[in-house]
Amino acid sequence: MILLMRFIVLLIVMAFIQAFGNQTPSLQTDYAIFLFDHGEKNLIASMIEYAEKYDKNKFKDLDLRIIFMGAAADEMSQEPFSRYPEKLIHYKQLGIEQTIDRHWLRDRQLDAKSLQNIGKNLIVRKKVWCGVSCALFGQIVKKYQDQVSVEVAVLRDNLNPVGDTDYFKVAAQVQHFSNKIVVTSQASAETMPKDKTIVVVGHAPIEQWQQQAQSLDKNSIKERLGFNLSDRIVVYSGSYGDGYEEAFRQFLQMIQDHRITASNLHILIVPHPRYRGVLEKTLYLGLDENVKNNIRIVSESEENSLLRIKSLEALVIADVVVVCDATSTVVAQANVLKKKVLYINSKVSQIAEGLCSKNLIQRITTSDEMLQFMSKSQQIPESPLCAQTDVFQVWGIPREGARLLWEEFVH
Repeated sequence: MILLMRFIVLLIVMAFIQAFGNQTPSLQTDYAIFLFDHGEKNLIASMIEYAEKYDKNKFKDLDLRIIFMGAAADEMSQEPFSRYPEKLIHYKQLGIEQTIDRHWLRDRQLDAKSLQNIGKNLIVRKKVWCGVSCALFGQIVKKYQDQVSVEVAVLRDNLNPVGDTDYFKVAAQVQHFSNKIVVTSQASAETMPKDKTIVVVGHAPIEQWQQQAQSLDKNSIKERLGFNLSDRIVVYSGSYGDGYEEAFRQFLQMIQDHRITASNLHILIVPHPRYRGVLEKTLYLGLDENVKNNIRIVSESEENSLLRIKSLEALVIADVVVVCDATSTVVAQANVLKKKVLYINSKVSQIAEGLCSKNLIQRITTSDEMLQFMSKSQQIPESPLCAQTDVFQVWGIPREGARLLWEEFVH
């Protein structure tokens, strides 16, 4: 009987080890931030850089974990995050078996097992922040908001209240579950649900871009890329979502005009970082050689030095910036740098019409209009219309966004 009892106990122990022995031990933290896309990642990076400079000890001692997934997971090794490896978590460390990389669709959700593992493997005592760029954030918000002791908020990075891309549809769903919404502009705050706590913190990355651009030399960037100093540059900012391919094809049709291909006009296509130019490179291959000669598809990660350029550098050397998404942050970034922004999209958009009326973008439909604005930009490097427009006032963006975001997070 004693031997039988020992055998039963042994079986129970072995079953326990098999069931739980290989599982990730629970991580405990006071604060947690979940990142999926570049928008919320850039805001948090700005907040960290502010804290490093003005509140270093507090940030260093802060019991914080930042969970990276989606496109943001590629940035774990980049500064400022890489300086704090003890605060970083890759989503796989939480027992999530699904692959949440940059191909993960915004409206896709976690399965029940992955969601259960997050709650089991990450114990948060005080505060959880999520973006709004992916539907799984709604699941995470609900998971932690059920805990009375934990304050949960979602961070909405886009300045605009509405838009046509899938980001806005998903953002509306995610923020519905959160009691608190942190937004970057008053324009966005005014459209938020009245039963929520709304906090406006500004958009620190735009302020940083404005400051960093002042230290960049336009001619040096052109020389590095092999351009002549007299060459004129059109920067096309890529996007994604319904209608994007149609808008991009419309742009390609315009730049095939012989007056453009025969001029000293060069086109830099900067794809959206999440999609890495898959569509743009495919359609580029179908163009005539004389058109291709005037086009470069560029990014920060290209190995070829003639194609490797940061988005900010591209805007600095641009004579004109072209967008097909009026809600893109590039619109504000380009206007802050006093660049003329042309808008190509046949779809009717309330946001686009509003920005057109404020001279922040100019809708064009033909190559004649593009050439007309290129001619104006050559005569007047900084658009007088943009120079008269205060981007921060138009959207209602508070200054010192990094400070406001940090204070809101740790208060």
